[in-house]
Amino acid sequence: MRQESKDTMLKDLENRADVYKLVNTFYAEVRKNDLVGPNFNKHINNWPEHLKG
Repeated sequence: MRQESKDTMLKDLENRADVYKLVNTFYAEVRKNDLVGPNFNKHINNWPEHLKG
């Protein structure tokens, strides 16, 4: 069973569209993060191709 904080309501992944949204949202945040973004951007040269669903 998953615990949820009062501030965060987590939704179960129910279909491919949910996974697509999760992955794209995650990578959007990673890419702009000053600490880990440069590492991801160094290894992934074509983001649209990489995220193609």
